[in-house]
Amino acid sequence: MRELPDELIREVLARVPLEFLLEARRCSHTICALACEDVRWLPIVAPPSLQHERSLSIVAHSKVLIRLFAQYIAWRDNWLELYEAEDVELQRAQTKALDGFFALAPWTRLAVDGEIVDGDGLWAPLGWLQTMAHARDEPPRSAMAFLGGAHRSSSRLRPLSVDQKLSRFYQQRERDDDDHDETFFSIPVGVSEAYEYREPLHRRYVVQPLDVVDVYDRTEFELPHLSGSALHAAAETAKALLCCYLPVESVVVPHWFEVWPLDTHDEAVVRRELFFLANGVPVHQVQMNAFIGAEEFVECNSSSGVELIKEGSFTALLTAVHLRPSAQDGAPKKGVEWVSSAPVEEITIDGHHAWCVSSCQLEAHLEHSEPLRRRVLVGMLLRCVLVNGVGLDDNCENEPCALNHCGSVGESVCTSLLLCPCCLRKLQFLGHLPGTADGAHNGVAVCLGKLHSLLNAPELRAVSQTDLRVLHEWGHGQGSEVPGSSSDAPVWVV
Repeated sequence: MRELPDELIREVLARVPLEFLLEARRCSHTICALACEDVRWLPIVAPPSLQHERSLSIVAHSKVLIRLFAQYIAWRDNWLELYEAEDVELQRAQTKALDGFFALAPWTRLAVDGEIVDGDGLWAPLGWLQTMAHARDEPPRSAMAFLGGAHRSSSRLRPLSVDQKLSRFYQQRERDDDDHDETFFSIPVGVSEAYEYREPLHRRYVVQPLDVVDVYDRTEFELPHLSGSALHAAAETAKALLCCYLPVESVVVPHWFEVWPLDTHDEAVVRRELFFLANGVPVHQVQMNAFIGAEEFVECNSSSGVELIKEGSFTALLTAVHLRPSAQDGAPKKGVEWVSSAPVEEITIDGHHAWCVSSCQLEAHLEHSEPLRRRVLVGMLLRCVLVNGVGLDDNCENEPCALNHCGSVGESVCTSLLLCPCCLRKLQFLGHLPGTADGAHNGVAVCLGKLHSLLNAPELRAVSQTDLRVLHEWGHGQGSEVPGSSSDAPVWVV
């Protein structure tokens, strides 16, 4: 080994994955010394303990970064063990700053991230990710919910290290214990399907308004209908929101309604319930299996002649009726009275997949506010497309995140339209986020800029103040600089 040139050894080590390089360092003092010079130990975002350093370099910080990487591998393996054991409580308990750092898979660099070292020999964290992970100086809102233990401020307690303080975003979502009986957790980037497969489930996303009517035009069993002007406006907003996160050419939201006829006297299809909605409207439940074939119907009867369904398409059918999911045998799913969205239990032509999204409950609970109703509806469509059409993980518990689990209209009202840094990173692994003419690495900045413009528009501004405040913290908004462009940002050198 001593007879080999150092440059040759470096070339070989550069092709060894970092996880194996940890073990390779034990082979000899020479390999250990040269392995410590590998710039890949520099993460894409600064760890909590180094976030305020004025400079970061391999020479000065390689030992710290290598030790953190070894901790990350152990943390990831432990997370997988907890997942296999279905230990949900321990998974949800991972809320510290170091948990949030590890959840970003910080040692995995994508092509859109650019080189580790630029032409001037400087290294910098991803500006947008650095800002999201470390933007706020005050504790997250959920910290106020804890009254004891490590979250309590007391001179008798040992001060927490930076790593052990609460994360600024990771698993910080607040919920009212009286409103739910399940515990959810966030899936870290490094163990997600997005990280493993690097391909979205579908490449084309259609949101089709679908009005359900009686096949014999009978009026004694009236079903709720989509509201015309409000729905058209919401569809336009939904398209604009989806195009913030997805390529514009992949999103299709027709301007027309299609009509899906059902036999309302068939109790296997439509059932009159004894209870009423919040606005006093009687409930007529429609089984999900009643929508099988609706997407082909929409395609064949398209009034515009536009080809909606293509290979690799996903369709969200927007309807106003009350949905009840079906079990595998087609019967109503037991224990579930209603859902805001559910799959049409069939994979159709060319692997095309369809879901139904219902505006029934939000129309009943939010009839007093059209802007709020629109915001919740577009959030439901966004969640449906990103989870079921694109392939992001469901029920993210980060704060804020549009993929938070919602068990009621009230929770939907409180849910953000922004994706957390973990979900944005997963979207990058799936090859999405709109790019720009001067480089795909600006995709996140473009996304956040579009979101600010959309949420600051007159029709959404009054009901989007929390999201606008978060975007300002992330560097987007009036008087804000683009993340990573501040003259006060740390200087990072190799």
